[in-house]
Amino acid sequence: MTSGAVIPVLLAALALASPAAANQIKVNTPFDEVDPNDGSCSLREAVTAANSNFASGVVAGECAAGASSGIDVIVLPAGPYVLQRTGAGENTNATGDLDLTSDIDIIGAGARTTTIDANHIDRVFDVPGPAPVTVVLAGITIQGGRGVTPSTPGDPGATGGAIRNRETLTVAASTLRDNGAGTGAGGTSGPGGGTGGAGGAGGAIVNEGSGILTVRGSTLTANFAGNGADGGNATDPSGGGGAGGSGGSGGAISSGGGTLTLTNDTLTGNFAGTGGKGGAEGGNLGFPGRGGVGGSGGGISITAGSASLTNVTLASNDVGSAGQNAGGGSPPPDGTGGGFKTAAGGSLTNTVAATNVPTNCAATGPAISDGGHNISFSDTSCPGANADPRLGALQNNGGQTDTLALGGGSAAVDLVPAGGACPAADQRAVLRPAGPACDAGAYEQRPATARLSATTLPFGRLRIGLTSAPRTITLTNVGDLALSPTAATLGGTNPADFAKAGDTCTGAFLALGASCSIGVRFKPIAAGLLTAALRIADNAPGSPQQVALRGTGIPKFAGVAITGGDVHLKKGKVRIGLSCPRKTAGACAGTLTLKSAKAVSTGKHGSPHVLTLGSARFTISPGKVSNVTVKISQAGRKLVHHNGHLAAIATAVTHDGFGTRKITSARLKLLPG
Repeated sequence: MTSGAVIPVLLAALALASPAAANQIKVNTPFDEVDPNDGSCSLREAVTAANSNFASGVVAGECAAGASSGIDVIVLPAGPYVLQRTGAGENTNATGDLDLTSDIDIIGAGARTTTIDANHIDRVFDVPGPAPVTVVLAGITIQGGRGVTPSTPGDPGATGGAIRNRETLTVAASTLRDNGAGTGAGGTSGPGGGTGGAGGAGGAIVNEGSGILTVRGSTLTANFAGNGADGGNATDPSGGGGAGGSGGSGGAISSGGGTLTLTNDTLTGNFAGTGGKGGAEGGNLGFPGRGGVGGSGGGISITAGSASLTNVTLASNDVGSAGQNAGGGSPPPDGTGGGFKTAAGGSLTNTVAATNVPTNCAATGPAISDGGHNISFSDTSCPGANADPRLGALQNNGGQTDTLALGGGSAAVDLVPAGGACPAADQRAVLRPAGPACDAGAYEQRPATARLSATTLPFGRLRIGLTSAPRTITLTNVGDLALSPTAATLGGTNPADFAKAGDTCTGAFLALGASCSIGVRFKPIAAGLLTAALRIADNAPGSPQQVALRGTGIPKFAGVAITGGDVHLKKGKVRIGLSCPRKTAGACAGTLTLKSAKAVSTGKHGSPHVLTLGSARFTISPGKVSNVTVKISQAGRKLVHHNGHLAAIATAVTHDGFGTRKITSARLKLLPG
């Protein structure tokens, strides 16, 4: 799909207006530049134009002005967009992250082709408030965001490695990867060591205050909350070491208020922050600093507000480990809830939580609500069945974002019955249900599904005894489970008139998108319309897959039969009987020529030669007999009357409907009439 085609598809999926129906600002350069006279529109300039409602310049190619009312749609073509203007901590969009302070949709050409990279200079986007705005980010990959580490000792690291939201934000059909919240600032060293700063929450996204955050059809992977900083060392003999900062929570998402809604999302391989180490005491009279607790919620951390997850896959996310005590002894606790940690409840519906460390879920306040049809493997810390979903590796399984496929025998398949409130499609836009019921998690498993390149192979007409060039059928697996063809046979009415010519399908193991082929030849042994079927047995629904084979056998052409013997010359003409074989392709058509059987002399001084007596054209229907009239030359008539007879040879050069040429002949005796 082209980048231009992806945009309306994404907007339709989000139920948004198309760019043509809203004020549109088109980015036309990948560089992070701000120049009102360079004739280009950078992403940063487009955001400023939307925020301020002023064009980025007056020369052609600059960003159009944002609308004074309504939504501005920033159209972002395929390509990498790297932020380069350093300077965090300001909200005017001049440097660092992109500050979104008006109603803006940023629509990329698809997460596989459009990438915004903060290059570790700051987070990528900030929706800072306090003005109420609505923002949509769709069809992009957001990476390389970093929350800053503060310069003041003991201060916490910045939250939201990729995005900080304090208003209304929707992230759709996007990938957030390799983003990290800020590390806390180290504790000061002094008479008594200072406490280390806590790590920032929300490795990819932090939702703060009364923010409304919606994430749909997206993948969050390899993001990490900030690490706690080490406590400062004491310098006074009686001074105690500073405590280590606690690790940041929410390796992918942290929500500290407002509303969080996730649908059809994959969160995998994200990490909460580790706790900082305790600072050393100054002497025997001081106490060693304790390590900081590890961050909780490797995938998601909820400290306040509401959270709802529907058809989400949480897998292989990890909490942060605690920092070491300066004086040894039992360290403080590691984080809890590798997949989902909440102090404010929340609900899980049709969701898969698997192999998160140390447990899938943890609740320290209200219990997690069970919306039904969940899986918690291999522990029961989340609501749902403790059954193996058989998740595959994170990879491109189709769609705009990478997903974790459900393997054969997955407990998530068909887990959600009719009426189980599953979304209309999965994260890849595969329609649900693909089987008798919907699957739990972000991925809907399609059974092995065979797609034929054609369902009919016509071979046309071919003469009996000949063999056609092979024609090929391609079988492709468009399902998620492997397709296993076990046999390819010929059947139907006339299987002996066809033959296989190569088979790479039988015994093959076809993954999603893989193909095999079977060749077929037509070799008629009978005349007329001949039909058969190529039948491919496999493990897909509707097996065997069938291809109709059709061809017409044409009998061998014998040419016309000539009735020999005596023929009488009447009024200078003779009539010669010709018959066309019944099994002939089309009519028998050609030329009948009469010549003397031997050389004759036609004058006093002429040398003997074979004399052409006459010829005529003919067309005769199959199975019919026709008397063809040939006008005899004057020289020939004289010889017949002078000698009383003339031995002759009649030769017919005939073509059938295929143009096949056949020559037949017969001896005649021409007699006077």
